[in-house]
Amino acid sequence: MASNILRDPPAALRTLMAGFHQDFVYDVERAGSFDAAIAHMPAEWLDPEDQEGLRPVLRTLLDRASPSELRGLLRRSDAGYVFKAAAARRIFELWAEALGA
Repeated sequence: MASNILRDPPAALRTLMAGFHQDFVYDVERAGSFDAAIAHMPAEWLDPEDQEGLRPVLRTLLDRASPSELRGLLRRSDAGYVFKAAAARRIFELWAEALGA
């Protein structure tokens, strides 16, 4: 299942990944830290139904995808930033924690 998600991520995940736009630095400044800004993204960008549906997706990715695969997923998205593999994994962890996944 992780390979399917990596090839064709659900719309809610694509929305989150697109949150790394050119103004993301301002989001970080407003939130006070990189981690806080990322953890706040699901609440800011997704409606409750999408948040609920994304929980198992994030759990599957964290359980089955490598950090490099998560990095690749972010690189193929509309994200305006490039992350190292460890940082990509941390992003997905923060989203999962924020959603209680």
